[in-house]
Amino acid sequence: MPPGAVRWIREQIWFLLVLAGMVVAFAYLLLTDGHWRRSTALMGVMMLVAAVLRLVVPQRRLGLLHVRGRWRDTAVYAVIGVLVLAIDIRLSS
Repeated sequence: MPPGAVRWIREQIWFLLVLAGMVVAFAYLLLTDGHWRRSTALMGVMMLVAAVLRLVVPQRRLGLLHVRGRWRDTAVYAVIGVLVLAIDIRLSS
């Protein structure tokens, strides 16, 4: 692997972690019948993970998780995660 690619992966590791979780959740949604709640729950949890990472990881190590200011990014990720989980819980009742 070229050195530039290794450096890019190292810089984007937190974003790639969240992205991998979302891809797994989406693949699970597509490949399993009748288990959409698990998939959407994982998507909501991954957004909450993104919120926590945005809050605690230094800005220079966040890569593409850093979009705007720390508090705005954290709030947006957390609100999306909570809304997805709340809808998932509401629909499962």
